[in-house]
Amino acid sequence: MWGTGKTSLVQSFSNAKHLPFKFIDFDFGGGITPPLDRAKHSEWRYKQTKFWLDFARNEINNNAPISVICGVSLYPSQLIALDASKFLDPTEIGFGYLFASDEEREKRLHERGDGDIFEANKAWYQEFYNELEAHDAMKFDTTDKSKTEVADLVLEWLKSQTNKLNKS
Repeated sequence: MWGTGKTSLVQSFSNAKHLPFKFIDFDFGGGITPPLDRAKHSEWRYKQTKFWLDFARNEINNNAPISVICGVSLYPSQLIALDASKFLDPTEIGFGYLFASDEEREKRLHERGDGDIFEANKAWYQEFYNELEAHDAMKFDTTDKSKTEVADLVLEWLKSQTNKLNKS
């Protein structure tokens, strides 16, 4: 979600050693350049999501660290329905999301020169948050937290999710 701290979160983990997780920024990599034409954006999201799910499957097959895909791919229900996610047990897919108040997100976007994104997508933000909450996604409020505080919370949650899976 634009302006919530996703890129900062991924960057904070990029130099971390010995983590059981590999943090991926959804928007970067994948070999698929985001289209400038907004009408083609949904198609790109599907292709990019498939790429990262295939990447995660290969990582699992090679006993590599768990892939944590950071960024807006699709709605949880759409992601679980993709053929590329069939190799995963839907109960083993965890959804978490970064949140910042409207005021803070708007401020961050204006500071980086993307203020128009906020107003253009405001209604969609709420729709997406509602979908995430319907799938019991973990909410990480970044409004008043430092990058380190957010990273610590996310890492703690990921470890707790991994522990649950290992016990079942």
